[in-house]
Amino acid sequence: MRSGMPGRGGLGTSVATAMLGYAMMGWAMGSMNSSALVMRAALGLGETEAYSDTVWGLLISIYGVGAMIGCSMSAQLADQLGRVAFVAITGILFVVAAALMTTAVLGGSAGIALMLVGRFLAGAASGGITVVMPAYLSEIAPIELRGALSISMQLVSVVSLLGVQLAGLPIALGTREAWPLVMALSGAPGLLQLLLLPLMVESPRWLAHAGHFHEAAAARAQLEGTSRRPRHYAQLEDGPEPEVVKREFHTEHGAPPAPTTSKPNTDVPAPPPPPPLPPPLPPSSLRELLADDRLRGLLTVVVTAGVVQQLSGISAVVNLSTVWLQENGVPQEWIALTIIWMNAANVVATIVAGALVERSGRRQLLLGSVAGMIGCILCLTAGMCTLHTALGVRMAVWGVVGFVAAFGLGMGPIPWLLPSELFEQRHRATAAGVAALCNWGVSFFVTTVFLPMANVLGPLSFVPFLCALVCYLAYAWHALPETRGHHPDGDSEAAARAGSKFSEGSAAAGVQGGALAGSSPAPHWHGRRGALPLA
Repeated sequence: MRSGMPGRGGLGTSVATAMLGYAMMGWAMGSMNSSALVMRAALGLGETEAYSDTVWGLLISIYGVGAMIGCSMSAQLADQLGRVAFVAITGILFVVAAALMTTAVLGGSAGIALMLVGRFLAGAASGGITVVMPAYLSEIAPIELRGALSISMQLVSVVSLLGVQLAGLPIALGTREAWPLVMALSGAPGLLQLLLLPLMVESPRWLAHAGHFHEAAAARAQLEGTSRRPRHYAQLEDGPEPEVVKREFHTEHGAPPAPTTSKPNTDVPAPPPPPPLPPPLPPSSLRELLADDRLRGLLTVVVTAGVVQQLSGISAVVNLSTVWLQENGVPQEWIALTIIWMNAANVVATIVAGALVERSGRRQLLLGSVAGMIGCILCLTAGMCTLHTALGVRMAVWGVVGFVAAFGLGMGPIPWLLPSELFEQRHRATAAGVAALCNWGVSFFVTTVFLPMANVLGPLSFVPFLCALVCYLAYAWHALPETRGHHPDGDSEAAARAGSKFSEGSAAAGVQGGALAGSSPAPHWHGRRGALPLA
């Protein structure tokens, strides 16, 4: 699709097409866990040799390397080419990656090389998705659906993760002959996404910033036309006309809006013509975010959430739980049940989070999620220290299952939602890219060092993750704002309530300056002293 064209679909088809990227990402993330033993054998890697462990670790962690590169390039590509064109790029990458990983069945050094390249490309596409898709969905969705869509991203990913973990079990496709099908299936959503691409509606906000005001108005009309009742699209004013989009763009960039009159008045002199429309501002850079006190503080909140998401140990559970539990003496039958239960619990928890995200708010869900993960790590560690008893085995298994469920309630989806609710359009992709880059970098670090660390710490392997979560809980209690109902590119319910109750000029957690973003008052953080503006 040519950049600047709005597309022929509506909100539903645009969301569904975008969500296919999360299905591919979830499948790629979990494809190396439950079928690990047969895959190692097919690639000529033994179970205990140091060389084989090193190569297998590289096959897993190269996904994170690709994701970091994808994050670093995605913001610029999406801002230059458009959101829909970027979706096309990620879909092609996933299809190519699936083909390469499937042909890794050749085995030997050729098979290992094909798997490495395929995992790298899948990681690059996944990294780009985590940066661009939350921004795209927040730009096309009404305010009242934005939180639910964020949860839906996580839900599609975890359902796909559950599917690939079940498919990799020995009773399904986890055999020496059938495991390549697990790899091939990861490309099916990519093919479907490419077929549906003409139905995706380009982001009206991106179109307006690119100067395509007629296309932006048409895209917004398509999105609004999918609803039975009017919905508030925070990123654009009400009204389908391109001139309304231009006035809103004038206002966002500091120029006065064009005057509007219901009927001409011959007794009053005609108002002067509006000033020329300013050119679209270029996307911000990391240097610009760091130079501004307010933006730097917001970036700290977003990056910290993304980093701790991985420092919680979730990557070790998703990618290495089978090996770690087996090496620590958990019976094989309990390991299979753990894989099934923990992924099913992740799906259920994500559904529950979707029902609560707009009622309880982002802050409450995230804090509760972190507290639950802390309790489950304590249960897991106690169980691993007493595996010689039946109670110890059950405590270890339920500790893992509870940990993943608590993660799905808040720590899984909320960090990806924060950039779109804290940063205005010009800064959003850059901030999301930095946060995602740090997230994937820590994921690579955790998957690389976990098994060597586990050989030293044994049953206490999750204690470092416990320390990270405790520190973050204290930090988030004081620094994390509540962003429910807030859109930095326009008015919001939360901002309106905030403006009527609290005065401006307060600061929290080192975040200083004026309004949070654009034309909106700041969201609020709720610590022990009550609600205070985060600005």
